[in-house]
Amino acid sequence: MYRNLNKYQIKTYKKQTKKELLEQLDWMQGRLHKANLNDSIGGCYVIEVYKNKIPVQTLKFDWDINPDGAKFSNVRELSILLMQAYQDYNSLIETKIVLLDDWDESPTE
Repeated sequence: MYRNLNKYQIKTYKKQTKKELLEQLDWMQGRLHKANLNDSIGGCYVIEVYKNKIPVQTLKFDWDINPDGAKFSNVRELSILLMQAYQDYNSLIETKIVLLDDWDESPTE
């Protein structure tokens, strides 16, 4: 019946009043909406890769290259993959994601 709840959560929820449960549900819905909205934003961006504080690569993605934009989680994943590609044992690899002015924050499906 309670597939996503552990025993402690079930016990805690049973002790709460209806008002407390509704407040917690509202808070959880807000966090879920915010997480989905953050993942749905997309647009033009630049990823800069640094090796020992020296720039080694700059990738610019705009509407011509990416006509549908990109989800922020995909942008973050790409920056991590770039870090892994440049990583060696003696270097500090960093990436910087720059969102350009025409970044679109309207939710997409």
